[in-house]
Amino acid sequence: MDPRAAIAYIQKVQQRCNPEAYKQFLDILSRYHRTPETITEGEVSSQIARLFEDAPDLLAEFRVFIEQSQSVRNSQSSVGQRKEEAED
Repeated sequence: MDPRAAIAYIQKVQQRCNPEAYKQFLDILSRYHRTPETITEGEVSSQIARLFEDAPDLLAEFRVFIEQSQSVRNSQSSVGQRKEEAED
């Protein structure tokens, strides 16, 4: 998901959700991105599924969002590993 699409999705969540649900959404994402060792992708998905149980379109878009985020994270991890191996 390109940055503009990610921003548009987050704005859509903000417009559609009540302030407390939006805050929970941001808290879940923040925890996942800042300290991924404390929460698994599965936990994130199940928490978001509960949060968006009445908004299947937001949940479907979230699944695309998280899959692409995970792909970027895996790519960055691979680059970091190759760099470390090259330095050894």
